[in-house]
Amino acid sequence: MQNRYIPGIRTLLTWLLFSLTMTGSGQASGNTYWKLSNLKRVDGKAMYGATLSMMEHAAERNPYFIKEGDRLTFSYPQKKSITLAEFITMTGEKAGPGAAAAGFNNTYLDSITGIEVSESKLVVHFEYFGTLDNDKRFVAEYKLITPEQYAKRVEADIQEEKVREGAKQRFLETYKQRAAWKQPSTTGALKEIVLQGSLGSITLLAPKGYDVRESGDFEVHRFGPFDAGTFSHNNVFKLYQEPSTNTEATCFVVPAEGRTFNLQEYINSKERYIVEQEGNGFYAIEPEYDEDTKEVSIENHIFFRYFVKGDRVIFVMAETDEEPKASELYRFMQQLRLK
Repeated sequence: MQNRYIPGIRTLLTWLLFSLTMTGSGQASGNTYWKLSNLKRVDGKAMYGATLSMMEHAAERNPYFIKEGDRLTFSYPQKKSITLAEFITMTGEKAGPGAAAAGFNNTYLDSITGIEVSESKLVVHFEYFGTLDNDKRFVAEYKLITPEQYAKRVEADIQEEKVREGAKQRFLETYKQRAAWKQPSTTGALKEIVLQGSLGSITLLAPKGYDVRESGDFEVHRFGPFDAGTFSHNNVFKLYQEPSTNTEATCFVVPAEGRTFNLQEYINSKERYIVEQEGNGFYAIEPEYDEDTKEVSIENHIFFRYFVKGDRVIFVMAETDEEPKASELYRFMQQLRLK
């Protein structure tokens, strides 16, 4: 797995300001500078799906750092300074309260188990609970770089982020002017879809042409205080269009257990642009910046609704990167009801 960076323009002033923030002036002062060079499974197997996404997230959170004794200083994407003893997770993702029921007692979805340092390589060993494979061991390898290389890398990333975010903002400002930014919902006959799981029966009203099946897929989702998917296999369903299965949504039924879901907090915790929001759901997009063409497009359309029935909460979520499917999913989610 390699990280791609766009070279930035580092002026003399930028270099001087950056140098003042350093805790030293290089290896002579006791500082060493490290850049992520490889992230892989210990068993050498390829990574797919949720595991690959989580490892990419881990790489983005920890692309490089400065080491001085037992202290690590991170300059990007978040500025922080911690001790080696405090470096306990690569992803920073919380496991959530439902993890204990699955026999996982750590606070985070991954746990750093050891760090090895040599003259030119630093290796972080960690275990990732979210993989379905029996071997959950991973390693992140860092290579030694110079203070100048480190400063250049950080500045390049900062400049890239400014360009990327500026382009995204311009795209979002004009998005609703597009003729097909959404498709109007249609009225039509509805059918009953019965979800029968370990938490009992739930009946949804959905447009005709849709059906349901229990999902055997590995799903990882956390909706605020609620875990779903990973810890609720027999309460995960796929709502899909027959006969083409052109569009589908994932439905999670989870126990409320005295907890409440706050839609606004959930929205605020995610990096997405809310296009339309209603009482119990939203339609959003995730803009993507192309580093080669310098253009912005829609990486994903996201559709979300939730319902509360007694001591259960029903979350329905659909995602697609295709405009035709997005139009169909928009109509489907607008008509979805709980009986």
